[in-house]
Amino acid sequence: MDAVATALTNAWLQAVYRTQSAQQPQINVAPGERTMTDVIERALRIHSNDSNLLATGATIARDAGARSRAIAWAERLLALDPSDPGARRLLEDLRVVSP
Repeated sequence: MDAVATALTNAWLQAVYRTQSAQQPQINVAPGERTMTDVIERALRIHSNDSNLLATGATIARDAGARSRAIAWAERLLALDPSDPGARRLLEDLRVVSP
């Protein structure tokens, strides 16, 4: 597994753990959650200003083809720290429309 995949997997697991530990003692996917973006969405309802969740969610949503969701999360990420070059680059890349 490459470094990016490892980082995304770890962030996803942290998101699930944070969400579940705030609500229940065990980790499981809630009813109706079918994708990783669903899990990230739920985690963000609890930890709305978590920059790791926002960055991970934007990346996962982008890779899943959910461009509008990815852009929304990247915008929230950049709003947390407007001087963050990584967040700015992520948002700029997401806004580029492929031919």
